[in-house]
Amino acid sequence: MDDAVIYVDVSVGDGKVGQIAVRRTDSAFELAETFCRAFDLDRSYIRRLALLVQDRLQEYLASEAQRRQDERERVLRGMGQGLAMPSEARTRAEIGQSTKAEEFRFHAPSVRPVLFKLRVEIAPGRAGLIAVRENDDPQVLARNFCKTFGLKASSRVTIVFQIQEHLTHYRLERLERMA
Repeated sequence: MDDAVIYVDVSVGDGKVGQIAVRRTDSAFELAETFCRAFDLDRSYIRRLALLVQDRLQEYLASEAQRRQDERERVLRGMGQGLAMPSEARTRAEIGQSTKAEEFRFHAPSVRPVLFKLRVEIAPGRAGLIAVRENDDPQVLARNFCKTFGLKASSRVTIVFQIQEHLTHYRLERLERMA
């Protein structure tokens, strides 16, 4: 099953076009690096491709967040008119929180070194830190951050983008140091 959310077409010369399938949790840097290797392109294109993929994914995520917000508003308007609403929205509205139990386990301290710490402003004068390690899932980091600080789910898209953006810059700097 293909779970790609967007496809980015890239001209590779001689009238040929390569396509990058992008999933929500993909690293733009890794996709760009893999694409350059697959099409035997110079490594100097990695940075430009990574930024292109990142921009396209952010555009998609922002449009999805807006679509979900519009749907929530439609559901809430429907509630005021006595219309039936989806069970997920009804559960949250009637119960006030999800009744789905989530597993939580304490893990041994991570031996993976921190790549960088991302400071996220929550409100004026209030911020939190996200420690990002190799192979961390930006979606999970953002979800946990939002839960920890009681932020709305709509904030998660922005935080995921910030994490992905900093990961891309971190990897590009590392690549430039190796060159």
